[in-house]
Amino acid sequence: MKLKLSQRFNLYIGSILLIGIIVVIVYDVRADAAFLRELGLAEARRLSIVAFDQVYISMKLGGGRPENRAAIERFRQTSDLEEVRLIHAPKTDQQFGVEPDEAPVDLLDMAALDGNPSGIVERSAAGHLTARFVMPFFMKEECTRCHMGVVGQVNGAISVKMSLERYEGLFGMHSMRVVF
Repeated sequence: MKLKLSQRFNLYIGSILLIGIIVVIVYDVRADAAFLRELGLAEARRLSIVAFDQVYISMKLGGGRPENRAAIERFRQTSDLEEVRLIHAPKTDQQFGVEPDEAPVDLLDMAALDGNPSGIVERSAAGHLTARFVMPFFMKEECTRCHMGVVGQVNGAISVKMSLERYEGLFGMHSMRVVF
């Protein structure tokens, strides 16, 4: 069966439009995924700064380890948080003793103890994305009253892991709106 010129023209134009729409949808989904990762890491970084501030204030007030742990426990009540951990540097362990839950557990923790803040977005066992950021603590002059170490040296780190499930839902709704 031979198609008329106008039918072939319509078929070609329709095919080009369909390909264009598919390309736009794929680009939008990929851009949303990249934006979600950036947003998650930025939010985890922000939360790690807030958590550090709470622990830092606790230390300045002289509450000791029990008050530091209480500050972390209060911070854990924040929605979407899956994990908040303090990580001791070796000098801190020498001074205050080793706590198993405050030991570095992976390369992100070790990088932070080397002075490099780092983060990662990964899929959790439950199936949703999580963003984790690990921020080092640098010794300040006022810290030397209670802690051994040199000003500017890394004395520990804080790890914050948050769920991106709520954001995934928002981005999923956006993608569905683009398609339909």
